[in-house]
Amino acid sequence: VAIEVKDSGIGIPKEQQGSVFERFYPVNSSEATQQPIGTGIALTEVEISSLDEALMRKAISYIETQIGSPELTVERLSREMGMSRVNFYKKCLSITGKSPVELIRVIRLKRAAQLLEKSQLRVGEVALECGFNDVKLFRKYFKEEFGVPPSDYPRA
Repeated sequence: VAIEVKDSGIGIPKEQQGSVFERFYPVNSSEATQQPIGTGIALTEVEISSLDEALMRKAISYIETQIGSPELTVERLSREMGMSRVNFYKKCLSITGKSPVELIRVIRLKRAAQLLEKSQLRVGEVALECGFNDVKLFRKYFKEEFGVPPSDYPRA
């Protein structure tokens, strides 16, 4: 028995080869072909269905209304979405690439950035306003998300 492998696809540019196994690595859609020749793998942006979009809009809206509440948990969010925690986790991860915990955190951090930019609140007050009970942890996550500590974030 002889096995022969041929590659007749357009290939992956040398500068993108290191990113081949990154989850959700975007490919320029002009380079990707909808019907690839050969057995090459072509990745294009995933279209989100209107049901998925509606689910995420509802989730984001709920997170925004509960943003300052320390009781905002994945359990409550998934219940509000009418799904089990496990199913909501899988759905959220497939749509956004983030777990529900990460989604809640990112929305809280974005609201914190808005408050820091547009209000005169101190960092500790912003952290509490956005549902972070631990200011030290808030500073850590903020720096990871925006690249600067909240105290150095630009203000209006």
